[in-house]
Amino acid sequence: MPVRYYPASSYIQRPWKNGVGQTDEIYLMPKESTRDSFDIRVSSAAISEPGVFSPFPGVDRVITVIRGHGLSLSFESGTVQLPPFQPFKFDSTMTPFSDPGAEETRVLNVMVNRAKWTITDFRVLTDKTVLRCGEGGLIFVFAANAPCRIRSQGHDVELGILDTAFADESAEIIPQPSAVEDTIPRVLAGVLDLV
Repeated sequence: MPVRYYPASSYIQRPWKNGVGQTDEIYLMPKESTRDSFDIRVSSAAISEPGVFSPFPGVDRVITVIRGHGLSLSFESGTVQLPPFQPFKFDSTMTPFSDPGAEETRVLNVMVNRAKWTITDFRVLTDKTVLRCGEGGLIFVFAANAPCRIRSQGHDVELGILDTAFADESAEIIPQPSAVEDTIPRVLAGVLDLV
């Protein structure tokens, strides 16, 4: 199928690996994967208090704040401040200390087994954009704060807020106006290619 659609209502809530919080499991590949052994994993989680990230050896992660004022990640090499809608990629073998500050923060995580996949491109879209992936690759789309439309290989799919989709080969991604006044529509999109 050119587009695989995952409505927010289909996400499965699971406890964090460290037991401190809850994660919305959005996508695991292959189907028989676990959260410790996967090729691709997409999840979303609320971070309400400071804590240490769980390690995922051999995994590259892109984390993006999708709600709240931001997130502080402290690594051995220094601290990174993540404002909303600024994707940040790091080696998930590392276990940064995270601090959301005074307000609960929600993040989206896209993780890949780097022995098999690479995150070639990851960005926040506010206007119509066409993305292409290599043979066997995938295009990831997440409607962060507004609906969007995906056109791929003659198929149109509408995503509601917080819905997810994957497309093959190429996709035209069209953010739709937000129902909230003075809100810039933002869609997270990435190109995942085979190594």
